[in-house]
Amino acid sequence: MKTTGNNQNYNIRMIKSSAALLFAYILLMLSASFILIFSFDFPDILREPVSVMLAKFYRNRELTIPAYYLFVLSGIVFIFMTAALYKSLSLKDSLYPFLSLISGVLFGLLSNLGFIRWPFLMSYLG
Repeated sequence: MKTTGNNQNYNIRMIKSSAALLFAYILLMLSASFILIFSFDFPDILREPVSVMLAKFYRNRELTIPAYYLFVLSGIVFIFMTAALYKSLSLKDSLYPFLSLISGVLFGLLSNLGFIRWPFLMSYLG
């Protein structure tokens, strides 16, 4: 009976951790998005010629590069959030939670690859 109480406390802690990670993920994504919107005219800048986009990126790189690092950090938080949610679910015998875990980890990794290229590749393009 004591193990059931410990297991329930562990699940509650995992759910609270998942909620905290979700809040951190949303905060990081919104912060990075607002920085890009106000300093880089995102997403309208994507409709401009490459020369205009590169010039604006270099003019505001003190803000745009840290914004992309915030996006990368949000991808890492997303991976941990997905793992915490998976551990807190009691449906571990089902295939769907496992597929959700794999999808969440892949999303975090692939979004990090997409975001990390901006700070590094833009310096080579200019």
